[in-house]
Amino acid sequence: MSKSKIEWTLWASNKHEMVWPDNAWNGITVCNQAEADKKIPQHLQVPAKVRFLSIEPMLEPVDIGSALENCGEFYCPNCQKFFDEPGENYLCDCGKEFADPEERDNCPSCGCGDWEYQCPDCGKYGDSGGLSHSSCRQRTISEQLPGLDWVIVGCESGPGRRHTEIRWIEDVVKQCVEANVPVFVKQAEIDGKVVKMPEILGKVWDQMPGGDG
Repeated sequence: MSKSKIEWTLWASNKHEMVWPDNAWNGITVCNQAEADKKIPQHLQVPAKVRFLSIEPMLEPVDIGSALENCGEFYCPNCQKFFDEPGENYLCDCGKEFADPEERDNCPSCGCGDWEYQCPDCGKYGDSGGLSHSSCRQRTISEQLPGLDWVIVGCESGPGRRHTEIRWIEDVVKQCVEANVPVFVKQAEIDGKVVKMPEILGKVWDQMPGGDG
């Protein structure tokens, strides 16, 4: 295992104990929908000042609409999905499962008030507090963790580059505009050539977080 991999693993296992600087930015790169679906939910847990996404090189259409808005209050790492509401049932630390919310704070079996939420999708339970790697947890960085703050998109360059359709880039721009999230189109393949800072949908998209663009 490389040094960088070890450092990342240590950070991931202890990120709930970290205090992020107020000026910290954090970004990830994806190339397709599968990578976006896997990486973005984890990325949105990071309490950085700016969380940005780079879709480079864009190798297929990518839907990021749900990540551009405020995400649900609950996140299940097993499903890698956000939810607005937990599942119907709760699980007490004593092992008793129940559906009545009034029993959460006073388990009829043991009387304790320690319980876990259920994921509405996979049905697994997890710790309801903090940022531990549980099956289903409530995020506690803030009451509502916002979505992405900035999106960068572009094609591949260099010999043997893989193709990126202009319409794929246009769609990402439209998603960002609709959600009022700044977008930066770095480059696109036009008429067989890679064009830096191209006009997409009638303008150059060079927006930055906190700027007009």
